[in-house]
Amino acid sequence: EDQGQFDGHAHTGLGAHEHGEHTHQHFHQHDTGWQSFVLRSHDLQDAEKLKTAVREVTLQQPILRAKGFASIKGKNHRLVVQAVRNRVQTYYEQTQSDDSHSSLVVIGYHARRDQITKLMNELTDTEWR
Repeated sequence: EDQGQFDGHAHTGLGAHEHGEHTHQHFHQHDTGWQSFVLRSHDLQDAEKLKTAVREVTLQQPILRAKGFASIKGKNHRLVVQAVRNRVQTYYEQTQSDDSHSSLVVIGYHARRDQITKLMNELTDTEWR
């Protein structure tokens, strides 16, 4: 599946690119409203609850992108989670993992970490920090 479709920075669908003499500035590099943080959980996750929770968070908070990995109950492969705004995609890694924690990088504009953490805790029935 084409993972490039989830590159929130891509111009014309090309993914990574150079700007030569850099004739334009990206507003998110200079605006202090843009924030990123990592949420972590040591609890095994339910794949459907997690996907639903991430989608709900993107609907309630100004999230541009979220990406991470989750350890899922009953699975030996980690679940990859990617969200661009309210589009959430999940799939399992091909290699097995003994990693038992989950992490989610969240990028948003004036996103409220406390509210996002609370929603993740409530909607997944697990503890996120």
